[in-house]
Amino acid sequence: MLLCPLSVDSAEVSVWQDNFETNDLLGWQVLNETDATFATSSTQKYSGSYSGRLNITADAGTGYIVTALRTSGYSTFYLRSRIYMTSAMATSMATNGDYVALLMVANQSGSTIVVELRFGQDAGLGGYIIALYNGLAGQDVYKSGITWSAWDDTWHTVEVKVVVSATVGEVYLWVDGVLEDSGTSLNTGTATAGRLYIGSSSTSGVTDDAYFDDIVFDTSRQVGLGWRIKEDSAIGGGYHY
Repeated sequence: MLLCPLSVDSAEVSVWQDNFETNDLLGWQVLNETDATFATSSTQKYSGSYSGRLNITADAGTGYIVTALRTSGYSTFYLRSRIYMTSAMATSMATNGDYVALLMVANQSGSTIVVELRFGQDAGLGGYIIALYNGLAGQDVYKSGITWSAWDDTWHTVEVKVVVSATVGEVYLWVDGVLEDSGTSLNTGTATAGRLYIGSSSTSGVTDDAYFDDIVFDTSRQVGLGWRIKEDSAIGGGYHY
């Protein structure tokens, strides 16, 4: 199990957390940098002095950092990240269907996607969207996606809960403290979470920067700075700090 310090209540311990305040990528492995790089940065930060910066320099640029979570994997998990996406990245998405996948949880070997957060453009859904992707045949997107206008050069909070099951799987998506989408009785596969990826797997037409801060992966909710005191069941319901 890997632990990394984060500026939260001292009593809280997560499976994995990082806010890049050490100004390095300690505990992460850098992978597949092709027309994209990932490094710490002081240019934008949600809190503290540093964040993680993804810089995509050419169409379909790819660059990840990855960390192993645990060999046996997690069948229920939460993932939260502060994300700052530039308006220039949105402008680069000129074609319907363009997207960038910025956060991904995979099985221990990395061969199967458990959940992937895709930010992109879909004219049929009203413009820019955020969607949850799984990769199961016949069920690529858990939900149809929500409209997303957060390429506005400011910080936003994205959080996902996933319950892995072939028959009673669940997914929940919070954006800036509001439960925007959810699904139950889903086929979310059988692969459990073992690796966390941050970075880019994009289509053509996506360039520029995204920043990440205060990343937390855990098996359940946390009470403390930036976390829900309780889960809310209603779509559109907020959570409390």
